[in-house]
Amino acid sequence: MAQSDPEHTVAVLDDDIYILDAVQLLLQSEGWGVLTFHRGEDLLLALEMHTPSCIVLDPHLSGELNGEDVARGVVQSHSHIPIIGLTAHPNSSVAEGIMRQGADIMLTKPIGAEEIVAQIRKAIALRQAQAKPTR
Repeated sequence: MAQSDPEHTVAVLDDDIYILDAVQLLLQSEGWGVLTFHRGEDLLLALEMHTPSCIVLDPHLSGELNGEDVARGVVQSHSHIPIIGLTAHPNSSVAEGIMRQGADIMLTKPIGAEEIVAQIRKAIALRQAQAKPTR
């Protein structure tokens, strides 16, 4: 992690190591902590010990669970964590499925670094505002 006490920690799930590394470096340059995962199963297990501020995931994962399965698992156990999809195929059934499961935003690759950071900030701020009690 970039700092010992980062403002936010973001979990990133992608089976493409190059995308995973690029997003990790970008988020660390913002001073955020980053947890990276290659498999959806690993992210869901990690949620038992870590609560990230946001999850960025590729809907099209190889392995036992696809992005829709992961989004469903996150929403069932940690509905307060915003989920952002990051895909080259936003109109696919799997990408649409994570939105149905409760993802907040779907971003399309390729995407600029500033846009990814802005959308993560937006998703975190929205969830924090929703969590505040009203008087």
